[in-house]
Amino acid sequence: MKKKWFLSLMTTCCLIYFHVLAESNQDAQPFQATTKIIPYEIEPEQNFTIEIDLDIYDHYSIYANSLELKVKNPHLGFKISKLDLTPVKEFYDQNTKKKQRGIQGKAKIKTVLEAPKKLPINIDVLELILSYQACTKTYCLFPQDFETQVYFKWKQNIQNEVKRTKE
Repeated sequence: MKKKWFLSLMTTCCLIYFHVLAESNQDAQPFQATTKIIPYEIEPEQNFTIEIDLDIYDHYSIYANSLELKVKNPHLGFKISKLDLTPVKEFYDQNTKKKQRGIQGKAKIKTVLEAPKKLPINIDVLELILSYQACTKTYCLFPQDFETQVYFKWKQNIQNEVKRTKE
């Protein structure tokens, strides 16, 4: 009798521990993300696209007005345009008691960037920071930053390379 009770208690404790562990991991970042760059080869002052595919965990919404994408190293000179979110959903938010716009489930963030006129030759990765705030029906996470990166090839001709090495 005591063995059954003890095993039952241990099983319950393990289940609670793994449930709490899973919940805390989801709270750290309420989505999975894949980032890509189109096209892969970039020329000076060329426009190119960054796409971030999000798979937002169940019960979470990310407010559209909280999303902001920045280049981690702004001194590189990349310029970012306005974010395009799809699909944007309108929902009643129980935390603010207002209608909100945001993204849920599978969503895509797209933006166009402009490459700088000059770039150090050894740069082949663009580090980005996505700022956001996510909420469930019962609580909101503090605003958070998600860091991601994309690799690219800096397309250059011989004349451009000579100019860049002289500077």
